[in-house]
Amino acid sequence: MPRQIPEGSSPNLWDVRFERGGFRKDFGEKFLGQAAPTTVLVIVEHKFIDEGVISGGYEGYSDYGSYAAIVGQQQFHRLVRLFRNALGQAELEVWDSSIEQWVFGGIATNFATGEPVQIESRYVRAVSVQNLLLFAVAGASILIREESPILDQTGDDFPSENELTSVDDSTTAVFSSVEPIHFNRFTVNFSIDISIEEPEVVVVTLDVDVNGENVTSLGFQATGPDGMSQDHASIEFTRALAVNDDVTLKIASIETDAAFDRDANLTQAGGSDPLYIAEKTTEAPAIGNNYTFRYMLQAAEGTYPITVNFFRWDSGTSTWNIVDSKEHDFEDDLEILTHTVNIPEMEQGDFFGIEDADATNLDGFEVSWQDQDVDITVSVKGFNLTEDNDPAFGLAYAIEEGTDLDFEEIEGPEALWIEPFADRVIALVDGPNTQSIWWTPSGDVKNWDPFAEGAGQMDLFDTRNDPIDDLQCAAPLSSDSLAIFRHRSIMRAFRTGQSIQAIGVNHWLENIGTESPFSRQVTPIGIIFLGHDRMVYILSESGIRPVGQPIHQILIERLTSNLEIVDSVFDPVFQHYYLGIPVFGSQLICEVYILDVARLMNEDKIVWRRRSCGNGLQRFALASEL
Repeated sequence: MPRQIPEGSSPNLWDVRFERGGFRKDFGEKFLGQAAPTTVLVIVEHKFIDEGVISGGYEGYSDYGSYAAIVGQQQFHRLVRLFRNALGQAELEVWDSSIEQWVFGGIATNFATGEPVQIESRYVRAVSVQNLLLFAVAGASILIREESPILDQTGDDFPSENELTSVDDSTTAVFSSVEPIHFNRFTVNFSIDISIEEPEVVVVTLDVDVNGENVTSLGFQATGPDGMSQDHASIEFTRALAVNDDVTLKIASIETDAAFDRDANLTQAGGSDPLYIAEKTTEAPAIGNNYTFRYMLQAAEGTYPITVNFFRWDSGTSTWNIVDSKEHDFEDDLEILTHTVNIPEMEQGDFFGIEDADATNLDGFEVSWQDQDVDITVSVKGFNLTEDNDPAFGLAYAIEEGTDLDFEEIEGPEALWIEPFADRVIALVDGPNTQSIWWTPSGDVKNWDPFAEGAGQMDLFDTRNDPIDDLQCAAPLSSDSLAIFRHRSIMRAFRTGQSIQAIGVNHWLENIGTESPFSRQVTPIGIIFLGHDRMVYILSESGIRPVGQPIHQILIERLTSNLEIVDSVFDPVFQHYYLGIPVFGSQLICEVYILDVARLMNEDKIVWRRRSCGNGLQRFALASEL
């Protein structure tokens, strides 16, 4: 197969790849705007998300279910490069795809003095973690870039002194802004009070509608006799609104799981009325609209079968209507009988009726049902900030007025390498006399105080074989362990499961290390890196494996110096590892060697390709979108 041609045998085909009888251009690249004025120390894709808002209802009340939704969460990509400008400062630029140019992104300043930070011209390690972009630069503490929108919090009001007390009561705010709203995120603010005399549970569900269409709902639970009250409650929703759109807050339902037994005596009537009638005495409808009649039949055997009819009075037409019938045989004679009838929309003061076909053989006793007629008082008020001095606008939102960019040197170690691990960031510090590892508290990568809870710092002792074994880089082996690379050895860091000393370190592999920290890439098959002996290795929990045999001699001959500017990326889509090297003492990356990781995983075959880089590269990176 053409992909298995030995390296160097077809130098004119370095830029193409054969695939099933055809070939296509290999190694997609794009020149981005103008060149940097000085050496690019790092180029990195920063991925971050806008904060999510979690909204939910009926929490903790399983009979009515529960729900939660994350709304307003959006992901952003920023391609960023950092260089040392003519004044020795850390200058950052961001790629603007709309104009296809690099735009100024800030100069790092010291957190305490506000003065620009001076750095050395050495490759920079950058990591995108927890919505922040962190840089480990030579000559300074860790730099952090944080991007956040500048927002004007404003809104519109519900009518003054509105109050919702019953199902279907509503109040409406009219959206008025002509400016774009931050992520189309809105908050409906209101107060709610629920009181209940019985020791039962009540759920009041509120709807938010836009122009009559429901967009979200939220339930509030109260238990009697204490009830519940919130002076400031809110419902979040995300929606693109136009000027003069109506946003309505409405009581959708008032429900309880309590069931109360009710009954009404059937009394003999006659005439134009059924033989027995009864009046519905409560306001609430029966559960399921089910009403049970209790009666008895008494007749000669030859009279059976007897049909019993069940009626309701229709006040609109002033007529009795049969809603159900039941036929009985002689075996039911002199038995107390029951029959349940479904009668919707029975209101207080409406009448039931019952009689047999002959109107002579039946004794009526009562009609019984269950309802939820409990004394509940609900009061909901949509906020009006302007006239009623409520705590917030009834319909609150934020208008974007720009972006706030912080790019500063924080108080922390002067790290040569930083690495996300165990929900924190690890820093390797290689001082003139000591080496150490630092870590942040879990979930707080801006806090480098080693005495903070969950944070720490540990000195590393020299290895047994080489007392001058400089720290180089780190990479995660798994969620619980981290490889720490030195010139001639590899250590392993691990979670301890303790908060006081959250990270532990021990010796692992001797006589193998790296002098090319930026050659390390985490792949599905393990950590791929260029060893100090010019061999490419894969490191995993099970050990180390050489995979650079086809290009080993080439690297020995061509990679003669400047190992620290060797660069790499891993393409997770095509499963390719790219290793860029300077050749014959160059200060730029001149050649790229590509390992097909997919074939190595699937077929256990080591396949490398090579290509040149024209006039050379300073750094390269993988970007998911531009």
